Amino acid sequence: MELVHGRYAGNLPGVTKFEDGTRYIPSEANDQVYAALVHTVGSEDKVPEGYVAMGPKTIMSAKEILMIAFGKKKAQIVKEAFFGPISEDVPASILQAHPNFTLLLDREAAAEILPQPAVAPAEAETITL
Repeated sequence: MELVHGRYAGNLPGVTKFEDGTRYIPSEANDQVYAALVHTVGSEDKVPEGYVAMGPKTIMSAKEILMIAFGKKKAQIVKEAFFGPISEDVPASILQAHPNFTLLLDREAAAEILPQPAVAPAEAETITL
């Protein structure tokens, strides 16, 4: 699952409700949906008519969930989504309530939640939360 601005699996702030299941969302649903699609596909001429979002209700019914976030651009939203309050303003925050949720981060994505070492660690170092 991709995590950008708290969205994942097609679930967007201001669009997704925690009780939503899997559903079709037209690209013209609102400006935020359209902007997210442009960002995802790279240009307006590639925006599809819509997409299927696996809603929070559907995702939370999974026995296990694994989310991977890499890169510095994910650091702030990782902090908001997984160390802040559970809120529909950050759809991924609902994953905090899943009984078997694993979040895998590289050092850059974890930068806002872990103290920074005085000496740079080896590249292959593993971080356990």
